[in-house]
Amino acid sequence: MSVSRKEFWDISETFKLFDPNFLNSLGHHVDGLIFQPSDPYTPGQFNFLMKWKPPEESSIDFKLKIKKLHHSEGNEASVGNVNFVGELFVHGLPEAFATIKVTEMLNQFDGRIIECNYKDGQWLLMRERTDKSRPNSYPTAKSVMETIKNPLTEQHLVDFIAQNTYVKSSKCQQK
Repeated sequence: MSVSRKEFWDISETFKLFDPNFLNSLGHHVDGLIFQPSDPYTPGQFNFLMKWKPPEESSIDFKLKIKKLHHSEGNEASVGNVNFVGELFVHGLPEAFATIKVTEMLNQFDGRIIECNYKDGQWLLMRERTDKSRPNSYPTAKSVMETIKNPLTEQHLVDFIAQNTYVKSSKCQQK
């Protein structure tokens, strides 16, 4: 196990975090940013974080249940006369949130937590989440779907911050 220190940046310097030279210096892939107030720490639950990911990195962690069908529903795979569909469940919603096409590779993840992204109108398997025992919550899944349907791009984010923040020093200016 290793411990590493995360650096914190003022919101006015967000544009620097997208610089290829900075990203290449990190030694790991950056899949998003977390915005939080700079107030001193207070114990307890904190509901004022904003997580941002580029649209292509947006994903949901689902519990996969592969179900046999006796009739065609459109997003299934057939083996002989039996159709299969992958139902994708989130925590707090009793019915499937979505479905995924069953493939030979997907079959091995039945009953497990998987991370999926949404591309070209369908859910695609990214990987199994062995580090998680539960899927994302229904509110989280709804929020991610909203960002998939109405993405906030890197440029929109940087422009919004530049137009809506007070820069304390003249050194912090956008490129």
